[in-house]
Amino acid sequence: MVTPIDRMRVRWEGMPGGPGVSTLYTTTGTVDMPVLANFFADIKSYVPDDVTFVVEGGGDTIDAENGDLLGAWGTGATGPCAATGTSSYSAPVGLMIKWETGMIAAGHRVRGKTYIVPALSTCFNLGGQVDATVLAAVTAKAQSYATTASGAVVWNRPKPGHAGGALGIVSGTCSPKAAIMRSRRD
Repeated sequence: MVTPIDRMRVRWEGMPGGPGVSTLYTTTGTVDMPVLANFFADIKSYVPDDVTFVVEGGGDTIDAENGDLLGAWGTGATGPCAATGTSSYSAPVGLMIKWETGMIAAGHRVRGKTYIVPALSTCFNLGGQVDATVLAAVTAKAQSYATTASGAVVWNRPKPGHAGGALGIVSGTCSPKAAIMRSRRD
C-alpha cells in the first residue's frame, strides 16, 4: 500500500552559515503549505532581521513506507517572509520545536524536530535556558501549527526490516534548552 507524503521546505537565507533549510512533511501539501508559511511568519520576531524565510511553492511526493519518489506537488509560492528581530544573536544558537505523534514504531517513540537557528539573544535567560515568556509563546505557535495543519506528519523513515510510515502530529512544543547547530557549513 502506498502512503504518499508531500515534502515542504523552508529556505533560510541571509544569515552567517546559511543558507539553511527546514523540512516538514504533510499528506496535504497544497493545503498545509500556507499554514507552514503562517507558522514562520508567527515566529519571525524571534529570529534576526538579516534572515528571510522562503517557503517553497511545491516539492516532492514520497512513499512514506519505502522512501520512493512518487512525483511532485505544487501550488503558488507564498513569497518571502523577512524576520524582524533586532537584538544581538549567536549564529549557531537557537530554539528547537518538538513534534509529538503519540505513536510508537519499531520500539521507539516517533517524534520530529524543527530547529529555529539562529534565535535572538533575548530569547534566553541569564542561565542559558529559553526565556519562560518566549517558551510559552513559541509553544503556542507550534501547537497552533500542529492543530491547524490538517495533514502534518512526522516521517518515520524506512529501515532494514521495518517499513516507514507517516504519523500525524498531535502536538508541538518548544524545548526549554537552547539548541546548538553544529553541522551547518560555513
